[in-house]
Amino acid sequence: MNEQVLFSGEVRVSYGQVYLSCDEDPASEENFAGQVNGLCGAAIPGSLFLVTGLRHGSVTMAVELTAAEPALSDAWEEIVEVSFANACPEPALIEWGGEGSHPFRLEPGDYRVRYCAKGMDAARDAESNYDGELIDTYVLQFWPGPPGPDRVLRQTSSCAAYWHQANRQAPKKRAAKKKKQSEEDNWLLNLFRGRVPNRRLRAIANYASPLAAIDLDLTFALSEADDGVHRAVAAWAALQALEIAELTGLPELAPSIAAIRRGGRAVAPFDGSGFWAEALTSRIPKTPVPPLFPAPVVGTPSADVPEDHTQIREDAAVYALVATGEDDSLTAAISAVADAATTFGGDRYRQFLSDLRQAFPELADQP
Repeated sequence: MNEQVLFSGEVRVSYGQVYLSCDEDPASEENFAGQVNGLCGAAIPGSLFLVTGLRHGSVTMAVELTAAEPALSDAWEEIVEVSFANACPEPALIEWGGEGSHPFRLEPGDYRVRYCAKGMDAARDAESNYDGELIDTYVLQFWPGPPGPDRVLRQTSSCAAYWHQANRQAPKKRAAKKKKQSEEDNWLLNLFRGRVPNRRLRAIANYASPLAAIDLDLTFALSEADDGVHRAVAAWAALQALEIAELTGLPELAPSIAAIRRGGRAVAPFDGSGFWAEALTSRIPKTPVPPLFPAPVVGTPSADVPEDHTQIREDAAVYALVATGEDDSLTAAISAVADAATTFGGDRYRQFLSDLRQAFPELADQP
């Protein structure tokens, strides 16, 4: 049967991928959802995700159009068939990352497509062909036809077998990913007591946990504030903690205190970049303060007793200083405030948080 060659030439591949679409970069693992073949993903209407044996370099690729379904050719080692709904008169073979595009004319409409390949194992073993030697060859054969399920018509290489099997296992992987995401969402809703965190707060939820437990409104207000407010809050909280712990006169801390008073961050090693405990050579008292939360009860052989949750004021104050060195400004602010609250202790932290809102009224105005 006569075919019309719509495109023929070299196409660069990266990560063993090429795409066909009217869009610039239609790559998505969802292209293979619900399919049995793992070489030509067509689950997203209007795009094809093409897998190659070669990982990086160039392959020979052609696009052909026939008036009706072509006969199967013995020239090809791998053949899969999918449906494709073309939405534009000039789709293109698109290289990874939009680095190159090879457009061709194809009337809009419904097509069946065969993706045929040879040389996939040799190309996979070579991984790349930057020396210019072409290894694997591909063709896309289009003909008008109604939508239908994808099919694997021929499979001979271990490379193709791997991708077919990987695609058939993908639903389990997607289900596991979805379950993990659901578990994370439930954990976040529990942590933030039913409130939905923004993207930035979600990303640092572990760091936000201590402050969220004592002041959820402040936690959310900080997440909506800008970086400048974050840095100012972190510095203010650290200074408050150091003052009540009577550590502002320590010579080892002087450079860091001067830096945060100028609006900067603590300096090494009190910025978290080194072992700051070894740098504190001055004699420092260890003052226990009431914990922020009631100590949980644990069982012992003799009786149930509160777990030891003794908190040391001076240690917590230094932790607040160290928090100002966090690269992420929201992490710095939330961590410094939580450590400063610990410094004040369970009997005085509420006044500290009230003073913070007075110092930063923009946080008090947040919903």
